[in-house]
Amino acid sequence: MYHVFVDFEMTCWRKYDRVIGEKIQEIIEIGAVKLDENFTLIDTFSVYVKPEFSQLLSKTCTKLTGIRNDVIKDAPSLAEAVVMLEDWLGTEDIKFYSWGKDDKIQLERECTSKGLYNKMPTKYLKWRDFQRIFMKVFGFTRRLGLKAAMEMTGFDFEGQQHRAVDDAMNGARLLMLIKNKDRYKKQRELISEVYNCQKPFTSTVGELIAEKLSAFSYAS
Repeated sequence: MYHVFVDFEMTCWRKYDRVIGEKIQEIIEIGAVKLDENFTLIDTFSVYVKPEFSQLLSKTCTKLTGIRNDVIKDAPSLAEAVVMLEDWLGTEDIKFYSWGKDDKIQLERECTSKGLYNKMPTKYLKWRDFQRIFMKVFGFTRRLGLKAAMEMTGFDFEGQQHRAVDDAMNGARLLMLIKNKDRYKKQRELISEVYNCQKPFTSTVGELIAEKLSAFSYAS
């Protein structure tokens, strides 16, 4: 059994951005991190994806992701990238994780629009929303972005934010944290101390830090 944390970067734009083609959101990068049954890092996967509906990435998209038009112009299509991901995953049973639901929704929507949905392996359809799992186990009641979650648990965000493989790796680090009982217990106690929780750590601790959380970004 492998545990695979997945992240996608997608096309995006603002009203004033110059766009050649249709404003239909598409995946432009796939990043994944593979852990074994003991939640130990095995391997990483990264591939850029050439969009079909947009001929040029917007300045907003490039600024956010760091992905340039010259990088994706000769990149594989989504159909080809999915095959590459499938080859990398291998034949083992897989549990997929992503930060929030957006990545799974985007993959299903885009594969449907491009006639790929029926070709998707059934294991792609069963993902775990790790953002929700993380909030539950630490008692947070307000939605946290990945970078904020890293900071709340004492981690520095490694790599470039909104780079798919880096986002996937940081998500995997949080997954490894909560699956390590000793590390998880210590981190949970530390959060309780930092936010002056006078009661035993429970699922209501998020209410105690609501004002402090407002300083962070909640974008997934």
